[in-house]
Amino acid sequence: MDGYEGKLCGVDIAECDSDPCMNGATCLESRTPGQEFFVGYLCNCRNGFEGAHCQVNIDECESSPCLNGGHCEDGVNRYTCECPMYFEGTDCERDTRTCDLALCQNGATCIDIDNGFACRCVVGYGGALCESAINSCAFEPCKNTGVCKYERACQCLNSVPDLLAHCKSNETCEYETCVDLKDCDVRELAYSCDCLGTGYAGVNCTEDIDECQTGDNDCSNSGRCVNTLGGYSCDCSGTGFTGDFCTEDIDECDALPCMNGASCTNNRPGFECSCAGGYQGPLCETETDECASGPCQNGGVCRDRINGYACNCNNTGYTGQGCTVDVDECTVNGHRCSSGSTCVNLPGTYRCQCPDGYRGDLCERLPVQGAQPHRVLIPALVFLIFILIISVYSWWCLRQARKMQGKYNPAEEEKYDNSLPMSAFEVDNDERLV
Repeated sequence: MDGYEGKLCGVDIAECDSDPCMNGATCLESRTPGQEFFVGYLCNCRNGFEGAHCQVNIDECESSPCLNGGHCEDGVNRYTCECPMYFEGTDCERDTRTCDLALCQNGATCIDIDNGFACRCVVGYGGALCESAINSCAFEPCKNTGVCKYERACQCLNSVPDLLAHCKSNETCEYETCVDLKDCDVRELAYSCDCLGTGYAGVNCTEDIDECQTGDNDCSNSGRCVNTLGGYSCDCSGTGFTGDFCTEDIDECDALPCMNGASCTNNRPGFECSCAGGYQGPLCETETDECASGPCQNGGVCRDRINGYACNCNNTGYTGQGCTVDVDECTVNGHRCSSGSTCVNLPGTYRCQCPDGYRGDLCERLPVQGAQPHRVLIPALVFLIFILIISVYSWWCLRQARKMQGKYNPAEEEKYDNSLPMSAFEVDNDERLV
């Protein structure tokens, strides 16, 4: 029997004498008092060792006690964790990171917690730092600020099976799981786009909405709607309003548009000028021509003034503002009738009534002597007789001159045989051939 020797195996072998136990273990003989009987010897190992002879160092790192990526260094009956940056504690369990480090990725929201921070991922991303794209929303399929909503890759008739819960919006996981689920189909698109307020429509918010055609615009006060990509603008020209939607009244009076002392009244829209006397026009820019209506009568000359006029009535025979009051020249010493004549006032003028024997407009000619007709008629008759005598004498002289002008030459005619007899010529008794 092991552990004994002798002819009758009655002698116990002292195995512990050879110091078989290692690493400081205690060796126990088979007949050690207080111990249950066992054959041979037993090594009572120190903490951290195991094996028949305590030859094996127990690897405390085998259970991966170091957290958060800490590196485990095995020792005797102990281990040591070498922690990465920002982690502390025996097992690197304390996270000292905060949101100030901005470690969350892909647009995630960081939240400080008691032991470090947490990243709240946007749709489409997962992982501790939201570093992994887990579904279609991560690739921003919705354009023009449209909001992507993950709808799951698997569409089931009833509620979402528990088998999909572990996927946690991981599209690939859901696709792989969905094909084996009853009453579930794979969606064509695992997301939808919310285009509300973007000015676009369509599956991916890429189709521009013409708000001016649909009437979905806020242009007010006759502002003209102008469609733009993803929105619209309001053209407020000529409305008297301004602002994004033509709702802010423009006080045109601030620019002092009214001229020549006019007062300005702001209207909604536009403005109105109240002109000072003597001016007119939308801006009171034109002086009123009071002479245009012809206020000066009876030949008076009108001179325009600001907010009035003046009539020059000189030499018209009239006076007053409009030259309408007749001037009585006979009473204001405004006549030139000669002494002894009588001034008779007329509208706009006067007449001189001459005494007997005076004449002229002003009765300025001297008196005329008594009438003597023979002093005029006799000289006229003598003049007419003289003219008659001259006329008769001139006629007689002209007639005599014509009688003395003959065209016949006897000396020349005798040279030819075909001469005419003298009886062929009719000669007046008073004519003679020379």
